[in-house]
Amino acid sequence: MLVSGNNLYAGTSAGLFYSGLKNSEDMSFSKGSFLPVANTDGQVWNLAEINGQVLSGHHEGAFLIKDFRATPIISKTGFWNFEAFSPVFPTERVLSGNYLGLTFLKFENNTFTEAESIPGFNETSRFLKIDKLVNIWVSHTYHGVYKLTESDSGKYKTTHITNKNGLP
Repeated sequence: MLVSGNNLYAGTSAGLFYSGLKNSEDMSFSKGSFLPVANTDGQVWNLAEINGQVLSGHHEGAFLIKDFRATPIISKTGFWNFEAFSPVFPTERVLSGNYLGLTFLKFENNTFTEAESIPGFNETSRFLKIDKLVNIWVSHTYHGVYKLTESDSGKYKTTHITNKNGLP
């Protein structure tokens, strides 16, 4: 679920839906019907508002939601989530976890486009966070935790943490 502007968005296994919200101090009293967002049939995994725009992580890819229509940003694999790479907005980079690893989105000219994926890291990345030192942390239910650290050359070093080296 995500509230953006005067709309409530709900991602489901049948697609993305929205309902208009009435201006009031308590949104729980707002009444409305949910309508489908065009081009979102199928599993919606995540909704995020970054740089004033709504992004949807979907089984079919990463989508920008505008005017109750989904426009593909990347449609090569399923996308779980989105994390702003900077705490200062507008952020120029967004990290997205997907079925095949991690992909950056670039924000310029008020739109998101695919930038690059992190080479050599192919774990499904459903759970991810960026810490204050800009390390990327990915947790995988069966494979442990991964810490990705960017070097001065822009390449990422991956440290795999399991029960063999301290993960309970």
